[in-house]
Amino acid sequence: MIIPTFAQLLHEYKRIAVIERLKSHRPSNPTVVATVKGIHYILKGCGVSYDLPINSLTRRKIDDWCVQVLKKGQTALTVNTYLSKLRAVMARWTMPYYNEAGFEIIPFDIPRVRCPPNRYSRPDRKLLDAVKSWYENLRDNKDWRMRVVAMMMLEFAMRNGDIVRLKWSSFHVKIDEAGAERAVICYTPRKTKLSSGRIVAWPIHPVLWDELKAYRHSGELVVPHAGHVLKQVNKEMRRLGFYGSKASYELRKICIDHVYQRYGAEMASSISGDNIQTIIRFYVDPSAVNFKNIRVIDLI
Repeated sequence: MIIPTFAQLLHEYKRIAVIERLKSHRPSNPTVVATVKGIHYILKGCGVSYDLPINSLTRRKIDDWCVQVLKKGQTALTVNTYLSKLRAVMARWTMPYYNEAGFEIIPFDIPRVRCPPNRYSRPDRKLLDAVKSWYENLRDNKDWRMRVVAMMMLEFAMRNGDIVRLKWSSFHVKIDEAGAERAVICYTPRKTKLSSGRIVAWPIHPVLWDELKAYRHSGELVVPHAGHVLKQVNKEMRRLGFYGSKASYELRKICIDHVYQRYGAEMASSISGDNIQTIIRFYVDPSAVNFKNIRVIDLI
């Protein structure tokens, strides 16, 4: 048994990830890529080269790196995201493969970085009005894709990656008794596909459906080259006053929050594809007042 170098460990991790993915569909290729990149970032910050054994990444070096990046303004959440990559490369499923490869694995001693609660706070009225005005004006944008991407996030709470993969086959149309079209968007979010497998099925307002049909083209994807468009939407949201790393996600949050306000947690869970605990923590603001003054005695 040998203590592998980081080069040997990551080479084996990428190899066995392919095998495991065929059996259990996990880890996905993007997860593997993100894990390798995250470890590269930590090693570079700690001054540890790939040809050194993995036990050269000591608790002290990781601690010093954490302090360094936190002082530079990185959030505790970001630091923990990077540290999770060290845990991922030594997840339980990897150990039998490492043993077969003759590796003596010494788990990393990873420090704990406490994150403050990451609760959603509803934007004020001025900012919401700015978002609404921007969204309505997208009808006049020369690039119709901006309007569709914003619609998918603000009206249907879709994530970026699901918009990139969205196909016209995800829209199901039926004719009602009056002869009118009734459309439903139906898809499985990538984030829940390998966990709960929850399907999102949400009715489309007739006005929105007519608009979407006007944008339809010959391609299979609803929004061609949506990744580029999402970057533009992200810039626009930052211009409006949202400064997070994924500013465009604020559209998704606004959608879920307002469905929650009007129709309750179950409906907000239905449109988002997430469970109620997740939406209450990250996507809605239960502390904000969303109903009229009441007296409980009047309800009895």
